[in-house]
Amino acid sequence: MVKADAVFTTNTSTIPISELANATNRPEKFMGLHFVNPPVLIHFVEIIRGDRTSDESVATVVDFAKSIGFKYVVLKRDVPGFLINRLNARHWTEALRMFEEGLDIRDIDAAQRFRLGFPMGPFELLDFSGIDVGYLALSEMVKRGFSIKLPEVMKKMYEEKRWGMKTGMGFYKYPRPGAYVRPTILPSDRMYDLNPYRMIALVVNEAAWLLRNEIVTKDEVELAMKEAMQWPIGPLTWADRIGVDNVVSILKKRFEETGLDEYRPDPLLEEMVKEGKLGLKSGEGFFRWKYEKRDLGAVVYEKRHDHAVITINRPDKLNALNEAVWEGLRVALEEAEEDPDVRVAILTGSGRAFSAGNDIAVMSKWRTSMDAKAWNDKYATPLIDKDNRVQEALDNSSQRPRIRRRNGAEHPSGHCDSEQGGRVRDTRGSHRSLPTPNIVVWRAPRKQEDNKVCPHWGVAVGRPVQGAWSRRYSRLSRSARSNGG
Repeated sequence: MVKADAVFTTNTSTIPISELANATNRPEKFMGLHFVNPPVLIHFVEIIRGDRTSDESVATVVDFAKSIGFKYVVLKRDVPGFLINRLNARHWTEALRMFEEGLDIRDIDAAQRFRLGFPMGPFELLDFSGIDVGYLALSEMVKRGFSIKLPEVMKKMYEEKRWGMKTGMGFYKYPRPGAYVRPTILPSDRMYDLNPYRMIALVVNEAAWLLRNEIVTKDEVELAMKEAMQWPIGPLTWADRIGVDNVVSILKKRFEETGLDEYRPDPLLEEMVKEGKLGLKSGEGFFRWKYEKRDLGAVVYEKRHDHAVITINRPDKLNALNEAVWEGLRVALEEAEEDPDVRVAILTGSGRAFSAGNDIAVMSKWRTSMDAKAWNDKYATPLIDKDNRVQEALDNSSQRPRIRRRNGAEHPSGHCDSEQGGRVRDTRGSHRSLPTPNIVVWRAPRKQEDNKVCPHWGVAVGRPVQGAWSRRYSRLSRSARSNGG
């Protein structure tokens, strides 16, 4: 019925290609060409080899994808769920487990949208794509060897025909069957009471399995999730930003809590941790990043690709502010300010305290008020003047929000108490009575290509957290809190 050189393709998202190819007389001419729904909007395909697919057939299908203007990945081997559905399965299943634990779907969706920067939350997306479709796809993948425990809530909703928008009832209620109406989801304080990185960690773990088995490349993982699923950054870039060690910690904690093998960290991740390939904070993870470290004595300055971490390093003195600290902070902040790569500067303290305030030993040397003034003019005033200049720039720019966060004990020293506007503050983990911020962050105007690396940043201590605000980086006005591992 067709020419001898014709290539057969299937749009299946789950049925093994090799299994289908065996029904033909030309398995070398049979392969997968999975269009991601809706193809009129998402111009991306998965190209999947069967066990006997020829290189010539792959080249033909690649040329076809290019001819229609679609981006693509080529899976080197046929595995249940291919690439996108394997990663989606981990993502959505963890969201469902969080729901089964008692968390509200709106809070989970809000955390994913406003903290992580996704266009939709997992429950919005499941309702849109169809809970029946997701359940049946996962069931087929499990039958063919994909290791995952299906959440009971998904099975129950499938049996009750609560399939989402198509039936008018899913995780959300819709005006009528088939009505495309997005549920109202707004940011709230409750979205900070959950850890959205649980969902990211499972995806990273699955991606590591695919890489270790040479099914796809790192770049293909990133491309697939950004293009097909509209992730703001790829999962491997997420891992490098969160810290590969933190990803492993999340997985181990979940394994201890559940005993499920799907939470065992992939050997590739554990090897990366052992080798110190942790991501931005080490200069290399899944990818290489710009990294510099300077020991300024009582202050340590680290450039982590597009942001700086400045650490007061006197843990034995609870990071009390002496001359070396004030001078080190000035030098570090100037370096961050002058570096065009640095969009965010984060100030924190080593050990269990942020800062105990001015060092008593220094203050005891002041005999008169003039001594105090002379010391202040030499050490504190230059830094405070810089702080004021930065604040003035912030007041005149919506692109450079300033963020402060407390991460431990802090003395209410006058020099540290500054509650000026336009700053995001995080008090979680702090131990003091006055609401003094202690992490100062500013961001230079973003370049167009920055979206590839760092979309709307929030604040963390050594664990950058995606922020909850617009892609235009308007001035922030709510607290950002870190739950990241």
